[in-house]
Amino acid sequence: MALITLLVLPFLCSSCYGIGRRTLLKENNLEIEKQAKHLNKSHINTIQTSSNPGVSRCYKAIIGFGDSLTDTGNFVYYREDTVPFDNLPYGITYFGRPTGRASDGRLVIDFIAQALGLPFTPPYLGNAIEDFGQGVNFAVVGATALGSEFFEEKNISIVTNYSLGIQLGWFKQLLLYFCPSKSRYAEIF
Repeated sequence: MALITLLVLPFLCSSCYGIGRRTLLKENNLEIEKQAKHLNKSHINTIQTSSNPGVSRCYKAIIGFGDSLTDTGNFVYYREDTVPFDNLPYGITYFGRPTGRASDGRLVIDFIAQALGLPFTPPYLGNAIEDFGQGVNFAVVGATALGSEFFEEKNISIVTNYSLGIQLGWFKQLLLYFCPSKSRYAEIF
């Protein structure tokens, strides 16, 4: 059986923060569709088809990339100083404790995981490879699509240097662990 993975690359608008508590799958899908007006059509199709049980069984893992709209704890792990997301009220709406998310509850990636019957994606930083059997999240608060060199040349300060390129580098390293052979890895890249 082939492993099918859902890659999530959300670049949403900030109004998606703080999605309220919902417990039933149907209610989750309605809430996601309401929030999805900020997503492109391919993301909306992924969300809508995920409510079909036959489709949701096809996905074995979620791999997340992005910024604060997807980060499930990488930023908190990498920062040595205290960050707000590691304290209440962050996380209080759903988890009842801070989780490293830049939200008081779940993120869109959490709703997608729940709709697909998968666990929430653990952050890449601070976890072991064994934790990533059903997904991993490379997203970091403040991540940019371009590398830090671009911003440095323009004297623009950025929150973090964990750009999409860095996240893809982490993914390639992890993929070496999961790929059964070097030839399969070469086919992908």
